[in-house]
Amino acid sequence: MNDQPFELWTVYKNPSDYPDKFVLRGVKVFSDQNGHPDIKMNDNPEAVTDTLEEARKAVPAGLHRFDRSPNDDHVIVEIWL
Repeated sequence: MNDQPFELWTVYKNPSDYPDKFVLRGVKVFSDQNGHPDIKMNDNPEAVTDTLEEARKAVPAGLHRFDRSPNDDHVIVEIWL
């Protein structure tokens, strides 16, 4: 079992809880006792901004940006790992 979580950050545009805003939310992925992922999403956003550039400034340093997948929810703009 890994005690250290894997973190990823997602930038959303116009989510239902923050209309007309960009929102940055973090997710921590732990391994459970059997090695399966245990996902803990932070309900409180890291940042709520008016622009994508402002949201990007709130992303922790040293991460890499990935564009949304065509199968992702339409409010997802990008993911940072």
